[in-house]
Amino acid sequence: MALNDSSNSNYINQTGIALWGPTGAGKDWLFRSFRKELDYYNNRDEDFNYELLEQLPGEDTPMPLPVEIPHNAPSPDQVVDINYIFRRQALIQDEAHKISSHVHNLIIHNNSGRNLIKSLEDPIAFESTYQTLIHAHSLFLVLGIPTEERGPLASPTETQPSPEPDEFALAVDKKYTLQVGNGNGTDNSSDTDLPREVYLNFMKLLFSVISTGPRRNLAICMTKSDLLNFRGNPWDMLERRHGSALRHLLKVQNDQHNIEVFATSAAGYFRVDSKVVPNLSNAELRDPGHWSPVNTAAPFFWIFEKIERERLKQGLSLFRPGYEKKYISYPIQRPF
Repeated sequence: MALNDSSNSNYINQTGIALWGPTGAGKDWLFRSFRKELDYYNNRDEDFNYELLEQLPGEDTPMPLPVEIPHNAPSPDQVVDINYIFRRQALIQDEAHKISSHVHNLIIHNNSGRNLIKSLEDPIAFESTYQTLIHAHSLFLVLGIPTEERGPLASPTETQPSPEPDEFALAVDKKYTLQVGNGNGTDNSSDTDLPREVYLNFMKLLFSVISTGPRRNLAICMTKSDLLNFRGNPWDMLERRHGSALRHLLKVQNDQHNIEVFATSAAGYFRVDSKVVPNLSNAELRDPGHWSPVNTAAPFFWIFEKIERERLKQGLSLFRPGYEKKYISYPIQRPF
C-alpha cells in the first residue's frame, strides 16, 4: 500500500511525540519494545496489521524498523529527533476497517534524562528540550521505579505454569517474595534514583507550563513493572508506587488533558521449570529468545486512537460525516 493512499490509510500528518523520563527510566527500551510487541499483535489480530518504519536521513523510502534489543547506554546529551512511520493496515476490506486504517508520521523527541529533568527549571539553558516539552501535542512521561521502592523489588518464587510465553504477565500475581537490593539494572546516579517528590514536583511544574495551551495527550508509563510486586488497575499501581499525591494531581489534570496510566514491562517474563520470572537482570534480557514485552505498545495505541478519532470527528478525512462511529478501537492494555 502506498503511504499516500488516503483511500486505505487515513492521513500522514506529523505526530510529534516527546519522551520524558530520567536516565535509566527505560525510554529507549520502551520504544524498542513497542516495535517488538507489534509482532505479538500481528500474530493474533485478525483485523489489522501493524507496521513501524524508520525514515533514514537522505533516503526517500522508509525502511521497516528491525527488532533490536536496546543498548544499555543512556541517551546522549544532545536532542535526538528520529522520524518513523506507523501504519495500521486493514486485513478486512469493509467500511469500518477502512476508516480505521491510519498512518502516522512520527517524530520521536528524545533527550538525556539529565536535560529533561532540568529543562522546566532552567528553560534558557535547556531551551531546545524545553520547547519540545511545551509544544508536543503528545507526551510520554516515563516513570522509573522511585527510590522509595528500590529496596523491595520482586524476586520470583514458584508460580503456576503459564500456557504460553507471551501471556506470562497474566500468571504473575501475589506468589512473589521480596528481596532487598537495587535490582533495576542501572547505576546509582541521582538521575536514575529519583524519589517520589521529584517526580511529583516535575509534574506540577509541567502542568503549570502547559496550563494555557491546547489539550494534550499524556501517557504515564510506569516502566519495569515486572520488578515490583504491584498488580491490578494501573491507577492503583501508580498510587502504590508513586504515592497518592501524584495520582490526585493526574486525576485533577484529567479535566484539562487526556491522561492515561500504563504499567509496562519492556522485557516481559519467561518460565524456568515451574517458575515464572522477569526476563530482565542488570539491564539485560535473561533469555533473548523469550523476549515478550507487555503493554509497551499500549500507550502508543492509546495516543494513536486519540489522534485518529479526532481526525474523523473533525471531518478531515475523505469519508462522510458520522463515520467515526464505525471506527474500530485499538487493543487495550493487557492485565498486569
